[in-house]
Amino acid sequence: MNDIFLITVRHSGTRFFLDMMEKALQCSHHLLEGPNEPNPKRYPFVFAHINNRDLHCIEKYMEMYSPLLITTERNYQDVHESWRKRGRRISLLRENIEIAQCLIQKYSPIIVSVDSIFRDMRLYQLGEALGIKFETDWEPVGQYGDHGKQYDPLGWKST
Repeated sequence: MNDIFLITVRHSGTRFFLDMMEKALQCSHHLLEGPNEPNPKRYPFVFAHINNRDLHCIEKYMEMYSPLLITTERNYQDVHESWRKRGRRISLLRENIEIAQCLIQKYSPIIVSVDSIFRDMRLYQLGEALGIKFETDWEPVGQYGDHGKQYDPLGWKST
């Protein structure tokens, strides 16, 4: 099985997905932090938040080890609300989403939906790639995408 590298924008389904992956893989993840790991070691399951600080390390890890790259998608308004409640700068959220879009275009990761109608299909695709059957009891925040709404490349609802 390929090494796995999960990259996510904060509050876009990270914990749901990490828990599911750790159960399925029966191993814990390694948190990759750019400034603290200028020459990252190889791990079977690595995780990093998408942000400007860790971008160089994310790209370096991809170049060094070519792991299977996975990211999450979640309705933008729900992510925005989660950031707002925690007092995080919304301009930083927008910057991180732009970085995520660039990484998606560059590396074509598997995208796992957290709260969209595509969730089960994408979990099935991921399971096929890894040879694992994924099941989840996640309660989606909302079912988006079936009422003619438009999505950006991350699957988040455009505002």
